Amino acid sequence: MTGALRLDQCPGCGSKGLLPISAGEQTNFFCDDCRLCWYVDEHGWVNSVDPQTCPGCRLGKASCVSGLGARHSR
Repeated sequence: MTGALRLDQCPGCGSKGLLPISAGEQTNFFCDDCRLCWYVDEHGWVNSVDPQTCPGCRLGKASCVSGLGARHSR
């Protein structure tokens, strides 16, 4: 991670293909490879986004839900 609100690679799969996405008052980072979404909290910790509580973004919930299914099948 470089900077308070930026990720250089996906914490889940290591991909460099993260897309910054505005989701309400926070910026999430969607990984186009593993389809998981992440955010950096106020303490600098990286957390996965729970699609059930996400306010939504331009990608729509279908992207997050497909990542959630992949997360549970590991």
